[in-house]
Amino acid sequence: MNKHWHICAILLLMALYTSCTKEDLDNDSPYVYNTQSSIMYGNQSATFKEILFYIQPYLMIDGVKKYPATDSLLNITMKVNRLTWGSVSSLPIDTTIFDLETVKNFRVTNVPIKYPVVASYQISNTTTTNAGHFADLLLNYQSLLAGDYLFRIESFDIRRADGTIKKCPTAASVPLTVKPDQRGSYIGEFEIEIKP
Repeated sequence: MNKHWHICAILLLMALYTSCTKEDLDNDSPYVYNTQSSIMYGNQSATFKEILFYIQPYLMIDGVKKYPATDSLLNITMKVNRLTWGSVSSLPIDTTIFDLETVKNFRVTNVPIKYPVVASYQISNTTTTNAGHFADLLLNYQSLLAGDYLFRIESFDIRRADGTIKKCPTAASVPLTVKPDQRGSYIGEFEIEIKP
């Protein structure tokens, strides 16, 4: 009897080892979640993941535009139609190349500064530990069909000269067209006035 138990245990281990291979864990498996968020359209996974743009903030000081200089813009919150796209920071800027002065608690220059933004789609929950977490993940998984949408920048944060952070709400929006098999989209530049 003990011999039969050992044989059954060995057969069971062999069956488990051969039934689960690396190929079963590829991105096509319905049981594996790919943490590199993809936007879905139709029955296929598109590679559309990024929206690229520039933000050029400015202050109006005595009728003249002054451009704030900071390492990067923070917490840029965006939406596509009514769905949250994510919150990112702009790429870093080397502010030492500008002649700066302090005006209304901002380090500013007379030269326009365009902050580059690469906004990859973000899902709020990427770890599933139970059925409830998986359901939340599915609810947060945005599905964009090929077509036209409205992209909005809701707000961003900027660091003042004294190190404090100012939240800057915006009304900036542009149309966004998604085409099948499109990886990303450059949508332009946003010149946004900051109220000191």
